[in-house]
Amino acid sequence: MKSGQEITANIKNIKYYAEKIYDLARKQMNEDEDWALKNGHGIDASSGSIRFEAMAAIITNTDELNVHCDSILTNLKAAEEQDKIMFAPEEKAEETENGI
Repeated sequence: MKSGQEITANIKNIKYYAEKIYDLARKQMNEDEDWALKNGHGIDASSGSIRFEAMAAIITNTDELNVHCDSILTNLKAAEEQDKIMFAPEEKAEETENGI
């Protein structure tokens, strides 16, 4: 499969950036918590709840993105394995024509 290596490389890039996004979201959540504890009061319940849920959703989305990337790689492997079957008749025909 001609595009297999390029697909794999792009999936690795996606997974790399998903990890960076995960780390940044986790870091922001920790900073928010530290800020609230340092200042001796909590974050506004309404906006704090919305922010926490949004940051948690970002983290969850990066986890889901990794699952989708793994699925793409699994499907790519299955597609590449078909090369042996799809192109084997052509190779045999060429061998026969060339007297091999």
